[in-house]
Amino acid sequence: MASFLLDASYALAEPITAVQFTTGGSEATSNETRGFDFSLSGPITITALGWYDSIQDGLNASHEIGVWDSTGALLLMGTVDSGTTDPLSGLFRYTSSLSGSLTLAAGSHVIGGLTDLSDRNLREIPTADVTFASGLTFGGSVTNDVIGTFSEPTTQTPNLDVGYFGPNFQFTAAVAEPSTWAMMLLGFAGLGFAARRRWGAAVRAAA
Repeated sequence: MASFLLDASYALAEPITAVQFTTGGSEATSNETRGFDFSLSGPITITALGWYDSIQDGLNASHEIGVWDSTGALLLMGTVDSGTTDPLSGLFRYTSSLSGSLTLAAGSHVIGGLTDLSDRNLREIPTADVTFASGLTFGGSVTNDVIGTFSEPTTQTPNLDVGYFGPNFQFTAAVAEPSTWAMMLLGFAGLGFAARRRWGAAVRAAA
């Protein structure tokens, strides 16, 4: 019974896409780590990291993607493979093979991915045409200005109203760890057992 409840709690959590849009901006090629900074109003659990697929026909190169916290610590990373192996959702291909901490705390973060000259990347789209997930606030586009190197992008682009959305991510609201749920269930069971004993004692005393 406890196992069923734990499985159900995770099954009910449908992934949310951080950034969505239907209109296109300009596309270009580059080979730097680019992305955007954002803030969260509450904790989330990352389920997949994604990369923009220009015409949804597969990627020519693989793309490393990472998420950093406000101190510059790399929290999480993954690689979207070339080709069509990683599934397409909307305009992005996503990988769920991730390493690091999947849970992001409330506060400021940066997502960045290493671009490649063989893939055209979306780099200029008015943020008014973009839908950001509830609880996520866009801060601006960033780059690392280092050719061919995967590292935290920290250089803010001049126009804060234009976003660079090569990388993306999917997430769920952060949930309690299985061990936490198990402890809660054991606690509820213990309370129920104690209440049952008190009820039985009262019945016997009244007899």
